[in-house]
Amino acid sequence: MRISEPVFKYNTKGREAVKTKLQIIYGENITVLKGKGCLYQTAESLVGRTLNPDQIDTVMGDVIYPDWGGQPNQISEPKELVGVDGNQASCYLIFK
Repeated sequence: MRISEPVFKYNTKGREAVKTKLQIIYGENITVLKGKGCLYQTAESLVGRTLNPDQIDTVMGDVIYPDWGGQPNQISEPKELVGVDGNQASCYLIFK
């Protein structure tokens, strides 16, 4: 009996694992920003709103990491915050 290759491959490390999980939930066309876990409550209250980079910096700038996994951790144009995910250590902002 031959064992077939898995249809879905999931990277379990770092940024790619988080982004893959969130793409399954929210779709392919998302931007994810990572911040400290304390951001969750504030971010959750902003879901559904369109935010520009200056607003994100003003409201959440101190708790969003400047980079994530060696890549920029910011948006460059207004985007809608469609969801928030996280754990005790980190908070992930999902934009479309």
